[in-house]
Amino acid sequence: MEIGATVLLSVSAIGTSWAGFQASLWSGNQIELSYDASAIRTRATRATTKAGLERTVDVALFTSWLEASARHDTVHAKFLERRFRREFIPAFDAWIATRPAKTPNAPLTPFAMPQYHLLADDSALFLDRLADTTANLGVAANRRGDAYVLDAVLFATAMVFGGAAQQESNRKSVRLMLIGFSTLMCLVALVRIAMSPSAL
Repeated sequence: MEIGATVLLSVSAIGTSWAGFQASLWSGNQIELSYDASAIRTRATRATTKAGLERTVDVALFTSWLEASARHDTVHAKFLERRFRREFIPAFDAWIATRPAKTPNAPLTPFAMPQYHLLADDSALFLDRLADTTANLGVAANRRGDAYVLDAVLFATAMVFGGAAQQESNRKSVRLMLIGFSTLMCLVALVRIAMSPSAL
């Protein structure tokens, strides 16, 4: 019984150290992932802002082009067309091909055309999804760290009851009960650790 209690205390002490070490590593991972998610979110915001600015430029030039076309000022209209952004030109050309002045069902503007597409929007969407994924990984790392903290508590509980069993020398039944409870806590913690991913 003395040897059993000593083995339990030794295993529990090692398990407590390992669980604490893993909890610390997972906590570090969670902090890094949270930082990465924040940095990626900042890049997504910049891409969204860029897309908004590009869309504003497209709208402004197209509005000016409409005004010039309405005045039949072809020189000014051509001047503005040459300054259209590359991403806007395919949508504009496709819109012109629908003959909007004569076709009742034609889209009202090039912005309603499927050809109007901003790469900055794609970049913002991709970065937003990447930030969400990274943030979720951070949450998972935090949960794993918390799980290892619980394992450390279980091992510490096993050590308390194992130590109490060593001190109890008068009543054998009480000693057996304390060792049994200590063994149960230690086994539960060992199984949990065996099933938990390592941060190394």
